[in-house]
Amino acid sequence: MKLDVEKVSAAALRSAKTLVREWLPDGHRRGNEWIAKNPTRADRHEGSFSVNLEKGAWADFATGDRGSDLISLKAYVVKSSQSEAAREIEQRLGLGASSHARRTLRADKPATGWRPLTPIPADAPTPHFTHRDHGAPSGVWTYRDQTGATLFLVARFDKVDNSKVILPLSYCRHQGTGQAAWRWKGLPASRPIYNLDVLAAKPNARVVVVEGEKAADSAAQLLPDHVVTTSANGSANGRYADWAPLNGRDVVIWPDNDEAGQAYAETAAELLSAKVGSVKIAQPPVDARLGWDAADAVADDWDHAAALRLIENATDWQPMDAPPHGRKPRAMSRKPGRGRKQEAVRLVELTTASGIELWRSPLGEPWATVTVEGHKENYSLRDERFDQWLRHLVYQTDRQVPSGQAFDSVKRTLGAIAQTSPVHEIKVRVAQRGGIVYVDLGDEKRRAVKVTAHDGWSIVDEAPVKFARSRTMLPLPEPEGGESIDLLRRFLNTASEDDFRLIVGWAVAAFRDEPPAAILAISGEQGSAKSTASRFITSLTDPRRGSVRGMICNARDLAIATKGAWVLAFDNISFIPADLSDHLCRLSTGDAFSTRKLHSDDEEVVFEACRPILLNGIGDPITRSDLADRTIPISLAAIPKNKRRSEQALMAEWKEKAPYIFAALLDGLSSALRHLDDIDLENLERLADMQQFVTAAEPGLGCETGTFNAAFERARQNKRLDSIAINPVARIIC
Repeated sequence: MKLDVEKVSAAALRSAKTLVREWLPDGHRRGNEWIAKNPTRADRHEGSFSVNLEKGAWADFATGDRGSDLISLKAYVVKSSQSEAAREIEQRLGLGASSHARRTLRADKPATGWRPLTPIPADAPTPHFTHRDHGAPSGVWTYRDQTGATLFLVARFDKVDNSKVILPLSYCRHQGTGQAAWRWKGLPASRPIYNLDVLAAKPNARVVVVEGEKAADSAAQLLPDHVVTTSANGSANGRYADWAPLNGRDVVIWPDNDEAGQAYAETAAELLSAKVGSVKIAQPPVDARLGWDAADAVADDWDHAAALRLIENATDWQPMDAPPHGRKPRAMSRKPGRGRKQEAVRLVELTTASGIELWRSPLGEPWATVTVEGHKENYSLRDERFDQWLRHLVYQTDRQVPSGQAFDSVKRTLGAIAQTSPVHEIKVRVAQRGGIVYVDLGDEKRRAVKVTAHDGWSIVDEAPVKFARSRTMLPLPEPEGGESIDLLRRFLNTASEDDFRLIVGWAVAAFRDEPPAAILAISGEQGSAKSTASRFITSLTDPRRGSVRGMICNARDLAIATKGAWVLAFDNISFIPADLSDHLCRLSTGDAFSTRKLHSDDEEVVFEACRPILLNGIGDPITRSDLADRTIPISLAAIPKNKRRSEQALMAEWKEKAPYIFAALLDGLSSALRHLDDIDLENLERLADMQQFVTAAEPGLGCETGTFNAAFERARQNKRLDSIAINPVARIIC
C-alpha cells in the first residue's frame, strides 16, 4: 500500500502533544515547546533539545541536528528511515487507505528501500563497524534469537564531549534491486530484546532488565544465575521492544541512577506488568553517583553477593495511580511559578520529616546526617551522594524524581537551615573525644573501634563523632585479639630490628588525633618490596583504593587528598620540590596552608589538617632539613630470589593474619592512652609528642620501654652521617 506521507505528517501534527510525550517521556511543556533531553546521546541537562508542538519542527542546538516535521523527529529518535517512521505513525494513529479497492490497485507494486534480513544469512560478509561520522565503535553487541542465530548488531560510539551514540547495524536486502548489504539501520517496531538465546536456555531463572547492552553484560557477569536483558536503541525506545518472551517470568528492573533511567524503568514495568509473573524495581545505592549502572558496579569492585543484595531488596512496582501504602500520588510540578514553589515547600517538609540532622563544619560548610539502611551517614550538602539520597527519598514517596528547580530550591533551603544549626568537627578515620579514640572501621555497617585507657578496645555500632567517608575508603580488618605484633615481621623484610620497631611505632602513632604526625620514609634497593610494604602498612591504618600513589604535584591536589584520606602514602619518590616539601611539613605539624579557590583569581581556600605521611623510594628524596626533622627513616633489605613468594600466596596469608596484627596495634594504642601521663622523656626531637606517645604504647606492644626512642635516635644519627658522606663540603669541614 502506498504511503501518503503528507497525510501522515498532518495527522501527526494534530496529535503532536500525545506523540511527542510518548517519544520523549522525560520532557515537559514550556509554552508551545516540548523541552527534553536528547535520547540519542548522553544528554544530562534539558534545554538544548526542543520540539515545536504547533509546527512540528525540532532541533538540538548542541549538536546541530534538526528537522521540519514529526516524521523526521520519529526517525531521529528511534534511528529508522523516514518511511519506516511514517509507517509506524500511520499504524499508531489508525490511518490507512480509504477503500479496499485502493489497496488492491497497489498490491502488486513492488516495495522499495532496504529491509533487514532476520536471521542474518550464514553467508553474509563480515561487517565493517567504522562509521563515516562517528569513527570506530567502543563496543559492539549481538542480538540473537532463541536458537542463537544472529538478528542484528548494536554499536556504541563515544564522542569527545563525553556523549554517546548508539546505532543498530542490520544485514539488509534492497526491495527494488535485490542487493544485500550491511546498513546502519534498525529493525521495525516490536524489536527483539537482548539475550533471547540465554533466556531460552534458562527457562526458570529470574530475569533482570537493565538499560543498555554494556550494563547488561556487566550485570550478567555479577549475576551468572540470572538472565539479563535490555531493549535496543536506548532508554527512549523501551516501548518499541517485543517483551513477549518474558511472559510468565519474574522480572527485576535495575535502572540507571538518573531521571532517564527511572523513566525507562517505569516504562518497562508498565509494559511488562500485564505479561510477567512479577515486576520489581531495584534502587541504586544511596551514595551512587549520577548515571551509575551495572557497569559502574563492576568498576567499583562489586561481587556477586553485593549485586544479589540489590536485586533481592527490589520492591514491587506499582503504577502511578496506586502508590505504596495507599497514599495519594503527588504529581511533580513541571510548571513555572506557584506550582514549583509549592513543590519545593512540600519537599522541604518531606526531607525534614525524614529525621535528617543538619549541621555545619567549623568553616561553615553545610552538612547533613541522614539514615541509610538503618545506620547514620554524614554528607556534605555539596556532595553528589547527598543528592542521590534526597532523590531516593522523594522517589520512595512520589515514584518519580523532583524537577530540577525544585530540587535546587530544596538544597538552598536546607543549606540555610544548616547555617543556623550546631557546629561539628568533621573527622576522617580517626577521632579522639574525652580520652577515648574512635577508629572508623570503614565497613558497610558504619561501625567503629572504641579504644580506651583501661578497657582496651571494642567494636561499637556508632561512634559519637561525625566521620566523613570518601568514595575510595576501604574497610580496616575486623580486629581479632590474641597475637603479638611480631606477627607483622613475616610481611616486612626490614634491614634491622630498629627498622621494624620504627615501623610499628609509626603505625601506632598514626591513630593519634593530635599533631605532630610523623613522616615514615622507606628506602631500599630494587627488589626490596617497598611498594608492597607500603600497602601492608596503609591497610592497617587507612586502607583505600589507590592508597599508595605517585607524588602529588601542587597544593590544591594535596588539599583534596587530605580531605578524603587519613594517611597520605606516596610511591617510588625520587625528588620532592621545595614548595611541596613545605606543604608536607605543615601537614605533619598541623599548620594551615592555602591555595587559590578553583575558578577564582582573588579568593583563596585555607586547609588546616594533620596527617600521617608515608613515602618510599630507592634513594632518599628528603633533602631539606625541616622535612628531615619530621621524618622516621627506615630501610628494607633486598629479598633473595629463593625467598620470594607469589603475590597470590602472600596476599592470602595477609588477609588471614591482618586482623590479629591490627588488634595488636590497638593494644598498643590502649596502652598509650593509659601510660601517657607517666612518660617524661628528655632530649626530645621535633616529634616530641609522638615520641612520648609511642613510648607509652610499648608495654601494650610487648616492648621494653625506650626501645622506639633508642632506635629513632640511631636512625637519625645514621641519616646525619649519610648526609655528610655524600656532601663534599661537609666532608672537608668534618
